[in-house]
Order: sequence, then C-alpha cells, then structure tokens
Amino acid sequence: MEKINAYMNRKKDFSGVISITKNGEVIFQHAYGMKDREKGMSNDLNTRFCVGSMISKPITALSIMQLIERNKLTLQTPIEEFFPHYKGSGITIHHLLNHTSGIVNYLMLRKKIGWDKDHTPEEILQIVKQEKLKYTPGKKAAYNNTAYLMLGLIVSKLSGVPYEQYVRGNVFERAGMTNTGFIRDNLDGYALNYRDHKIGPHVSPTLLFACGEIVSTIEDIHRFVQALQTEVLAKKETIELMQSPSYSGKYVTFGYGWFIKNLMGHKSVSHGGNHPGGYTSHIERYLDDNLTIVVLSNDITSYSPLMMKDFGATFISRDIAAILFNSKLHFWQKMF
Repeated sequence: MEKINAYMNRKKDFSGVISITKNGEVIFQHAYGMKDREKGMSNDLNTRFCVGSMISKPITALSIMQLIERNKLTLQTPIEEFFPHYKGSGITIHHLLNHTSGIVNYLMLRKKIGWDKDHTPEEILQIVKQEKLKYTPGKKAAYNNTAYLMLGLIVSKLSGVPYEQYVRGNVFERAGMTNTGFIRDNLDGYALNYRDHKIGPHVSPTLLFACGEIVSTIEDIHRFVQALQTEVLAKKETIELMQSPSYSGKYVTFGYGWFIKNLMGHKSVSHGGNHPGGYTSHIERYLDDNLTIVVLSNDITSYSPLMMKDFGATFISRDIAAILFNSKLHFWQKMF
C-alpha cells in the first residue's frame, strides 16, 4: 500500500476517510483531516459522515426490491397507483429505479424549492407535478432525485410505516449498521461540513429524504457491503438484478440503485454522493475482483486543475483503483 500512501500524502487538502477491502478483509484504511476545525477535532474511523446518495439511493432501491420480493408490487407497476397525477404517463417502478422516468429532477428547481428551507416530500412533489415530462419514459436516462423521493414515499405507503422506520428495521438492523441513521437524528461524532476548509452553506435535511439523508461510518458501510454479498437483505438473484444493466446508453449504464461500469477491464457497480453543504462520497465495488473502495469526505475542495470539486471523492476513488490495477484512466473517467 506504499503507492496509496504516497498518493494520499500528495492530497494534503483531503479531509475524510478512505477504506479498501479485498475478499472482505480491510487492506487499507485511514482517516485524514478535521471533523471540527474550530475545536481541533480530527476525523477518525468512528466519525459519522453524511454520505448523500452514495448508499442512500442503493438502500432506497433495495427497500423497493424487498417489497417486490414480498409481492407488494412489481417492477412494471404503474406509478399512477401511488401518484394519480401521472395517470396515463406509462411510468413504472422500473423507470423510477433506473432514472428513465422523464420526470424533472427537483434539485434543478432551486428557485421554486429553496435548499435552505424545510419541505415535506409531498410539498416537493406538488411543485414537480407542475412541470412537464422531459422525455418519453424509457427513451432516455437522466439522473433523478425526484424518482428516489417518490420511491421513498412508495416504501412508506406499502409498508405502513415512515420510510426512515422501514429502512432502520429492514436494512440497518439486519446488516448490523448500529452507527447509521439520518441527519435529523442529530447523532454525535458527526463531521461538520466544509467547502474549501470553511463551513459550508446550510442545506435543509428535509430536502434529501430517500435520496441522500443517510449518515454513516466507514465500518457500517463495510457491514452493508458484506450484507449485500449474503442473503441477509435480499435474495441473491435480487441483488444480482440490481447490479445488472437495466438501461444502457452512450455515456451511462444504470442498474437499480447503482451505476454499472467497466473500468480498466474490471466490472464495477458504484455510486457517488454529493451534499452541496460540503460532503462528497463514493463507493465502488469491483465485483469480479471482490474489491471495494470507499471514500468519505467532509470538505469539498479541488484535488486537481479542471476537476469538478463536487466529484472529489469519485476522483480519489478512481485514482486509487488505477494504482491498484496498475492502469490509467482518462481524466473524465475519474469523475463520472
């Protein structure tokens, strides 16, 4: 791991935690930077980070797949059964899961939905309903937070309990994720959010909901990954379906809750997370290699000229993969 250490020594602005596991065993793990600059408190392996979409969307997708296993719905269930406004749209659960619904992404409606204001998911959806579909469902793909907000509401409607309660009982507890929760839980040991080493802007946690409100530690993320490799959370064929292409385009391939890629000749499933207040994260599982790289950061900053700051965790994760595979990636492959 000398090359990884040498690489990270050059990323002196990085604040967060990095972990690499191979065949279920940790082969590299280290914390960097500060979780509270004012108090002089360093990040450590027990620090909780807002992980954003990184595991929030895979967990929301997994929750839907669990309900499918219980015959509560199917991938082809029309969403009009839950949201009558979309009657006749042809949008199904499949389209929500793989970002092909055509519904507008509510985070693109910032003038109508203030990021610093509290909103219920239903209030956000009422605003979204005023917008026309961006394209015919299934014809294109565009990363979509609204789809996962809607999936979270469906989980609640079908389970009869709040989304957060369902996830605690059916994912966190089953996987042994004892240090994982949601931003609004006000958990201790939490890394503060920074942008370029200064406290980042306030973003209401109500904006994130089923899309990105999960808070976790590096150890709990390991437990989640391990649980995905057994049948603790879902049947083997369900997990395999989630990790298989359900939409393949020129620039992106989606499974259900995961991005599907082939990087440097290695198949991977991945997801990044970006909280505009100052968190960036990335998980990539190289399936045939049984290798997982996780990067959690609480300071959005630039690690290279031309790179997009908000993709910093992805940038570092892919650089580390290139080192491990003794290969090279194009610059754009390090961010998308």
